[in-house]
Amino acid sequence: RVEIVGWRNDDDRHAPAASTLERIQNPQVRFLAERSIDVLHGLQDSRSGALMAAAEVDPQSQVSGGYGYCWPRDGAYLATALSAFGYRERVESFFRFMTDTQDPSGTWWQRYLATGHAGPSWGRIQIDEPASVIRAAHLHFRRTQDLFWLEKFWPTVERGLGFLHEFH
Repeated sequence: RVEIVGWRNDDDRHAPAASTLERIQNPQVRFLAERSIDVLHGLQDSRSGALMAAAEVDPQSQVSGGYGYCWPRDGAYLATALSAFGYRERVESFFRFMTDTQDPSGTWWQRYLATGHAGPSWGRIQIDEPASVIRAAHLHFRRTQDLFWLEKFWPTVERGLGFLHEFH
């Protein structure tokens, strides 16, 4: 049984996704969708909004490079899924984290701790990091049509686009 901190009861944690979940006819598929939502909730830091790429199972990095970090690209994919299910507040919390961690050049480093500090890296800049964040923001705006949100996030998008333009 998964317990998601911050929800009053089991129904609350899936409330934003109710209209999507109700359309799923196959009970096994619906169960998988609900568990996927629970995992997405569990991967988000409630204070910073960071979306972790995975639960950390190798904290000493003995077997892997460690995935208990917020990789902007992976966070963008997770935010897109949360947005599709209707979790607007969680998605916009992630985008605030992206604004807070964006480098002055317009890019994002390879990965971050939930605190917003850059995590250890083996390449520093990966070109798909800014592109993925910008695309996720575009998809979120298309779903919400919220010009006020876009206006707040737009400087972040502009810096990211500027970085991509200069990088090529």
